[in-house]
Amino acid sequence: MIEKLFNDLEWKYKTFEGGYLVSCPNKSGHKNGDLRPSCGVWPAINYFKCWGCGHRGPIEVLFEDTDVEVPEFLDLGEFEEKINPILDDSILHFRSANFADLKTPSFKHRNLNKNCIKDLDLRYDEDNNNLIFPVRSPELVGAVGRYALGKGVHNYFGFSTGKTLGGYNRLTDNPKLAIVEGWTCLANCYRWADDLGYDVVCTFTANVTKKQCQMLADTGKTLHFWYDQDPAGKKGVRSAEQNIDDLIFFAEWSPQLGDIGSMDHATFLSICEET
Repeated sequence: MIEKLFNDLEWKYKTFEGGYLVSCPNKSGHKNGDLRPSCGVWPAINYFKCWGCGHRGPIEVLFEDTDVEVPEFLDLGEFEEKINPILDDSILHFRSANFADLKTPSFKHRNLNKNCIKDLDLRYDEDNNNLIFPVRSPELVGAVGRYALGKGVHNYFGFSTGKTLGGYNRLTDNPKLAIVEGWTCLANCYRWADDLGYDVVCTFTANVTKKQCQMLADTGKTLHFWYDQDPAGKKGVRSAEQNIDDLIFFAEWSPQLGDIGSMDHATFLSICEET
């Protein structure tokens, strides 16, 4: 389908695993035109990015100055089955994270372990001291990084926190779904949650958007919000209550215990047993 569009527009292109390289149509970014195709196009995740000029976005943006009608390309399920779903080849040059990276100031109290590194394909951006978590969802594949030297987030590939849920692609037949506040919490407890018969996802920030609430409700699972009782956590729960009609359970604990990302297994289990 997309190859026909390229041919109709007489755009040069070539294929690679998972997508295409096509001549970038962004005239302002290429003085003499994109003579060697440098724009990566991933139909399965409805995304493109030009390596030459940085032009990027949903595929309909690629064709917005043409007369062609753009079909629906989004088919992440098939893409997930065939290819390591990391959106941008540039992330692949980041080395895999190692246990020493988890001992840096921002992570040493997070209880992450070697299994988390392997299972979640964590990577490390040494230039920016970021531990990188690949984000895979029905709406966006990208990556988000957390600074190793302080609490901050670096956003790779235009990641949008309100449109996706970390770990959403990992849902199983478990009847319950736990929602946690950030990806380090997700990384720390998703194995523990599975032991208890839960799936687990994260919202990346405490706030839960209307779109995220719809995604959560669509799972048909009993929803449990595992948020620590600080102002941000309480705000997140309030936003969930406003946007989800079905019954929701909350796990609450003292702010002194911190969040799930910094808990040990025994503390986590004690909280869950009380709910």
